[in-house]
Amino acid sequence: MDNYAQIDFSELELDKLIDYIIDKHHAYCKQMLPMIGSHLLTVTEAEKNNPGFKSVSNYFLGLIDIVEEHLRKEEQILFPFLKITLGASRNKMKNHLSQFPLIENPLHILQTEHEKLVSLMSQMRNDSHNYFVPENSSAALNLCYNELDEFGIEFLKHIAIEENYLFPKILELEKSLKYNHLIK
Repeated sequence: MDNYAQIDFSELELDKLIDYIIDKHHAYCKQMLPMIGSHLLTVTEAEKNNPGFKSVSNYFLGLIDIVEEHLRKEEQILFPFLKITLGASRNKMKNHLSQFPLIENPLHILQTEHEKLVSLMSQMRNDSHNYFVPENSSAALNLCYNELDEFGIEFLKHIAIEENYLFPKILELEKSLKYNHLIK
């Protein structure tokens, strides 16, 4: 992934931030989730007596479903709506946000999903004893735990970017459009 220190997310315009999230974070998730899932399946038989691994594997299966649904909501619903609204705002067209319920509710849903994902990642980390690989374990288990650790770190960056930059920019857009609508 990019060196985040080189990007000033507060300076990115909303549409560029959306593109960044899709191009970097969503692409990363779509690449890594099936790969990690495949590696976990490979290790499952060898680790069938390892209760920590079994719970990590189960948590990961739940995580996959939530992440995929989360990305779908953003890519197919929220982001296209925001880009249309942003374009309309730039072109001084009719206020799209005034036609829809407040954007705060969809953002709250995404934040709730973030919380669930953080909880699942925390449970995986806890049950694996911080992704500790015992001596004489397979290289595949080591690979899985390294991938899970990296994925968790990257997804936490994704959450931080959305909650600290994307969501405030969305709320600011909504506020400005509602304000502009009132003064016209």
